[in-house]
Amino acid sequence: MGCDKNKIFSIEDRLAEIQSRMSELEAMKTSKTITTPNGEVGVSNAKGRVKMFKAPNGKYKRSVVIQGQNILPEYKNQNTIDTKPDGVDETRMDDPRLRNGDIVEVQFVENDFWKNNKWQYENEEWKAAPLYLVNQDGDVLDLLESYKENKEATNKRKEIYEAIVAGKKVEMVVKNKMYNFNNIQFAGSPVFMDVRENLSPRLLKDTNGNIIDASENQAPILVAATGIEKDHWGQAGVPKWEAGDIQNIENEEVALAIRNDISNITPKYEGQDMNTRAGQIAAVVLAPDGKYTVAYLSTRTLSNKAIEYVLQSAANQQTENVSQIVGNNTRLENAFKNNRFLNIQSLTTKQGEPKTFINFYSEGHAKDGNMSSLVRLEGPELAKALAGEKFKYSVGVFGISKSDSLKAIELLNQGGSPKAPNPRWVNKKNIVSLPSKGVDIISELRGILKSKRHQVSAELLNSQEAFEIPGFTKPGGYNTYQDYLFDTSAHGEQFNLATDIVNNTAIVNTDIKNMEGSVFFNTTLKFSDLLIDGSSKTVLEASNAKTTLAPGTGTATSGPQIRRRTARSQAEQIAAEKEKLDKCGF
Repeated sequence: MGCDKNKIFSIEDRLAEIQSRMSELEAMKTSKTITTPNGEVGVSNAKGRVKMFKAPNGKYKRSVVIQGQNILPEYKNQNTIDTKPDGVDETRMDDPRLRNGDIVEVQFVENDFWKNNKWQYENEEWKAAPLYLVNQDGDVLDLLESYKENKEATNKRKEIYEAIVAGKKVEMVVKNKMYNFNNIQFAGSPVFMDVRENLSPRLLKDTNGNIIDASENQAPILVAATGIEKDHWGQAGVPKWEAGDIQNIENEEVALAIRNDISNITPKYEGQDMNTRAGQIAAVVLAPDGKYTVAYLSTRTLSNKAIEYVLQSAANQQTENVSQIVGNNTRLENAFKNNRFLNIQSLTTKQGEPKTFINFYSEGHAKDGNMSSLVRLEGPELAKALAGEKFKYSVGVFGISKSDSLKAIELLNQGGSPKAPNPRWVNKKNIVSLPSKGVDIISELRGILKSKRHQVSAELLNSQEAFEIPGFTKPGGYNTYQDYLFDTSAHGEQFNLATDIVNNTAIVNTDIKNMEGSVFFNTTLKFSDLLIDGSSKTVLEASNAKTTLAPGTGTATSGPQIRRRTARSQAEQIAAEKEKLDKCGF
């Protein structure tokens, strides 16, 4: 672009327009009126049976009651017809076999509520008359949402009701489905339950979109978030869900469909706009919208049994199985500022001598400065400390040599991706101590281990091979890796949560409850078309809108000529326009 002043003034006007629209959007956020998005009929299902509550994080959760050790859903508005249940079953909407594009019928049925209350709606019966959504098999899904003054879209109810009363057949086309997981909270805390009982797939989908019943013995399908959020040189990266070798799925078309769907999911924390950390474990489930999604799982912190196993293994310099219990922190160059840093290294010297180093953060020594924040303890010295004997250790940091840093910076400047650095131990001071003297580094080490979550192997998640950790797992081990992860007696310790029910004690657990055959609730149906006696009202309205154009104002063409561009946010538009001005020197 040149520096034509007229163009500049045009840009300035455009900036002002964008700013004005942003102000309008802000005003809309506080408006009590909710309008209908384009491409929607504007009505949805009532979602009125399930009781909910607002959790401390602002998200709505399903309300439950505890009876003994059983968790049961709470309901409201359980309508009846001649004193018998009206047949509404919200889990039918959770079923992925109800697809986008399917047609559901709207039926007016005088339930007991309506018989007793319709007098309140004289001449405005359309606002609250019970309009039931019924699928092609005649199953009742839910009621249509009642009229709400602040929701413009519910005005469509009037047209629907009047058409039904006139004896016409009314149908709607499903546009999409939105859903929530049954994440269970009690007394403000999550309740942890068995993964197999709650998240073993009931339905599966293949690459052709066919939905099939899973086998009765189908095990949970697990995935892990792998990768790093930023590499050692600050370059951004996002963890991805990986299923590995899905050995517990025999149908290759199903396994491929799982990989395809989860590869398109950007890992996020539940209810938060931030990347999932590498190592997060989840179960794959077929969602109401017909796509595979992930249900986040909880990995327990290390038990006393696991902590003792790690300490004794490191002390004996037999660490080949320690990585199955606790993971290593690998960002050595940043270890000095990570108060949960732990890295256990085992190597063999040139003389063939085995050496094990336990490196960890020390709060006590960090007081002397960053150069003293890390402790390095060798295996035999740890053994002495655990036995109450005099032992020695060193304090220091991990550093990257200047030559390695310069090479990496040069490669980055050239657009390359340097390899991860190889930080080296920089010794600040050697210390000889008794466990009862000086900084109690053994208690610090135990504290760090207690804060760690149990390591879960991404490669073994769906393995059907036998699994054993000698000296840790039960004698003979387990038939599969999942049998180990879900064994409630593998540790024998409960979660430290004050609830009225016993939390599951396995290594991997879930706070998602399967209720009446579904792990979802509050599924919302949106509709793209309204059919009255088979005729599309949406198409008709669009056609009528076109006829309002004055004749001769347009030229007939062979087809649509609109070229769509990717929408930009207001911030992006502003930035683009300002850049044009900057290039002109203004």
